Amino acid sequence: MEDIWKVSISTQRPGSEKRFPRYSAQSNKHSSPLEAMSSDYADNLTHDQWELLFPLLPDPKATGRPRTVDLYEVVNAILYVLTTGCAWSLLPKDFPPYSTVYDYFRQWKNDQTWKRVHDHLVEWVRVAEDRDPTPSAGALRECPVR
Repeated sequence: MEDIWKVSISTQRPGSEKRFPRYSAQSNKHSSPLEAMSSDYADNLTHDQWELLFPLLPDPKATGRPRTVDLYEVVNAILYVLTTGCAWSLLPKDFPPYSTVYDYFRQWKNDQTWKRVHDHLVEWVRVAEDRDPTPSAGALRECPVR
């Protein structure tokens, strides 16, 4: 009778270990960032997008502890949080630890990395549309206040 009450609780669904392996420091030691990709989410960067974005990210610091996290996974985790609206602490276990991801997000916000990335992407889109890379004028519209 006591065996009825013994329930095995698993945090993973059967077969999910193949599709969604847990993140570990060893999982990011691949020749290509895309090989280290642990899962397929709709908001993950493509290889071409990553090649455009990677040079815009800051280099690792010359002093201190060496970087052990894959920036491709960090950027994908940030995009996941921003597109889904979930809390940082609810980031799926497929990604690096949420505290690490949030630290990179905050650091890049404070050192204007996100602004530089945005500005470069705007220029690239404008050039792709055969427009001047930087807008020369802006249009303001006045709305009446009632």
